[in-house]
Amino acid sequence: MANVMIINFCHRDFPVNYGQTLLAYAFSEVVKEMGHNPITVSYTERNAFEKNWYLSRLMTPDKKTVLSLSFSAISEFIKSNMTFIPAFCRNDVYEISKLCNIWCIGGDVTWRKKYLGEIFTLDFGSPNVRRVAYSPSIYGYDDESKVIYHEAFHKIKQNFDCISFREEAGIKAYVETTGDVGVTHAIDPIFLIKDKWCKIEKKPENIRKKFVVIYILGDIQKYITYIEEVRKENHDKQIIVIPTSKEWEKYADSKRVIGVREFIWLFRHAELIVTNSFHGIAFSVCFERNFIICERKNLGGEAYDIRVKDFINKIGIKNVLNEKTWNDIDYGLVRRNIEEWQAESVLYLKKALNSEKTTKELPKVYAAKNKNVNIKSKSSSGGVFYEIAKQAINEKGVVYGAAWNKDFSVEHIRVTTHEKIEELMQSKYVQSRMNNKYSEVLKDIKQNKYVVFSGTPCQIMGLKNYLKGVPQDKLLTVGLICHGVPMEKEWKDYLETMKKEYGETINNISFRSKIEGWKELYLVIEFKEEKYCRKWKDDFFCQRFLGNKNLMTKCFNCVAKDHLQLIDIILGDFWRFNTINAEFDDDKGISAVALMTRKGQHQWENVMDHFEYVESDFSTLSRLNYHLEHSAYNPKCEEMQDNGGV
Repeated sequence: MANVMIINFCHRDFPVNYGQTLLAYAFSEVVKEMGHNPITVSYTERNAFEKNWYLSRLMTPDKKTVLSLSFSAISEFIKSNMTFIPAFCRNDVYEISKLCNIWCIGGDVTWRKKYLGEIFTLDFGSPNVRRVAYSPSIYGYDDESKVIYHEAFHKIKQNFDCISFREEAGIKAYVETTGDVGVTHAIDPIFLIKDKWCKIEKKPENIRKKFVVIYILGDIQKYITYIEEVRKENHDKQIIVIPTSKEWEKYADSKRVIGVREFIWLFRHAELIVTNSFHGIAFSVCFERNFIICERKNLGGEAYDIRVKDFINKIGIKNVLNEKTWNDIDYGLVRRNIEEWQAESVLYLKKALNSEKTTKELPKVYAAKNKNVNIKSKSSSGGVFYEIAKQAINEKGVVYGAAWNKDFSVEHIRVTTHEKIEELMQSKYVQSRMNNKYSEVLKDIKQNKYVVFSGTPCQIMGLKNYLKGVPQDKLLTVGLICHGVPMEKEWKDYLETMKKEYGETINNISFRSKIEGWKELYLVIEFKEEKYCRKWKDDFFCQRFLGNKNLMTKCFNCVAKDHLQLIDIILGDFWRFNTINAEFDDDKGISAVALMTRKGQHQWENVMDHFEYVESDFSTLSRLNYHLEHSAYNPKCEEMQDNGGV
């Protein structure tokens, strides 16, 4: 049984959004039926005030209003029937995701253009986790949104193992953008438990035998005239208005509380339903009721019509969108179409949740050694970065990476010649200043230059945020497997101490000298008069680095570890590779090469002839090099525990 994280908008709105909550409940139930443990994560960015306000509503609702009581009733239903966690920022989602084996986007407008950030494209975390999209809607697709969807769809294609859309319009837009035809048209989750809704329904108080339900979203003033016409035409029936705002609450002729159970009962037994809500329409069809669609004014326009048209055409209701009453619906035909669509969707979801992560879709991983002994000896590990940088410069491109300054602080520099590549080689275990390099990268991209940017995962994450919305087809990011970054002040203090003992003039520093091989770590500092050479375990600065005592605080909870998919190629040491392939290890350096994207794969194919290499896999690399996916532990936590602290 897997823990399945389902990200959607369940119960995110106040006063209420019945459709989003019922969709989330239905999907959670289906995942349970398939033998898994669903964890529903309702994600909405909120500041501290908004978060506290929402939680106060969730825990102790205002009992003075019907809407608050309805909100409370929905909250109680969710707490009783679902594992539900509200997430108020990206870090909340990251932490929850670490508990789950499968991540799922769970329907409705989660792929609407304004939501297409890293959370709803699952563009974070370990690539080993299976990613599934079930029935999301893009809401609308036009010329203005094509740029946003172009980038997002390619991320979705790269990240997800199984992809489906609720509307044909979404499938069409995705296929046109990516060329990937392996997507499914999946029915809304409420239809997956079609026969079970009757088990949770509850009759509200004071309901007559014949009644009409009015469930409308939006500004009440735009609908009053229309609703009054409905009242006149149905004067012999009770009119039940389900409030969706304070204005609609005032308009309702009864102060009854309508929770999830009451909502279902009303829709199952109404003689007529008047609605402009997608899920109002969907539940009307699900329970085979007569219904009227009233125009949805200023709540989506044409995009909304596309969602409705797509749905009613799929289930066999034709040319009736503008009709006032639909008494002549052939629900026999509709039922057959829904059952067929439902069966296809269940089959898709079973396969999506129960299949293993497809090996070919994981990042490709290699252990590599440069055939050029001189290059390998000058490199910290196997000499891969040099060939990537050289190939970029051969194509008239530019390379960015960390280099020593004259005072042996570190900053990123821009390189355009083969001779300067050596300045970027070897690891510098010091924070590298960016200065204005992000803006220089942007300028190079705009000039259509091929750019290679190397750095720590957090530096690449910063660059990607800076370039958001900018086409990045000619940008290749090369990330390092990062243990953590020492504080600049600690390095400066250390150098001052060393200068007092060995002399002011430093000619060169090598953190990873291979004088006794690759595995025995040596720090070599070449002063004017003498050379300082120590094993890491015998050097003060390196000791503190190994013990995590000089690292920046943010390294103990590295957000960038959850965003490795922003990186095209990850490079680092393939430590302990000799435990699985002793013959390949000559103790002169083995690079781990993780190709995270197709762009990275393509670049590797351009340079792979320069290497001896052996294929491995991401799980093995993560096991042998812990810091690929994990932050450094905080030694202060151990000190607190030793001293009896929390």
